[in-house]
Amino acid sequence: MDNIAGRKSGLVWATNIAVFVIVVAWLIPTVGLFVSSFRDRDQISASGWWVAPFSVELTYRTRADAVPTEDGNLFILEGNLFESEEVRDRFTGGASTIAAFGLRGREPGAFPAGEEVPNNDGGTIIVHEDGAYVYTSDEPFDGPPRVYFTADTPPDFTLDNYRNVL
Repeated sequence: MDNIAGRKSGLVWATNIAVFVIVVAWLIPTVGLFVSSFRDRDQISASGWWVAPFSVELTYRTRADAVPTEDGNLFILEGNLFESEEVRDRFTGGASTIAAFGLRGREPGAFPAGEEVPNNDGGTIIVHEDGAYVYTSDEPFDGPPRVYFTADTPPDFTLDNYRNVL
């Protein structure tokens, strides 16, 4: 009987490992839901919760709504895409950079930032990483031209998800 009482089973280590695996398997999705609950809905759909502290690349559409100027036979729009009325609220932190831009919705990131591209009006457009743009045309503008761009958006932690539910 000396060999029965007071001895630990040889499977204690297996039990401890199994409990650890179960706890980790429960903890990972729980932490993911908690972290995601503080993220903006666009960022939730663009990337996983494990990259929440990092910038997310999102695509935007806006109008180049600067006041046009005329320089000889050339019409010029100069401004900053981050300051346009349609997307201004998304870039209040000022830490965003433009990765690419485009002139059509099918190709929102067709051209890298800093590249001068011919536009549909016979002129050119260039969009820099800091959002500054110069849009030139041989003809007067009928309205502000539409510009699509892909920007590295800093993380946006918010309580809006809780406000919507409650």
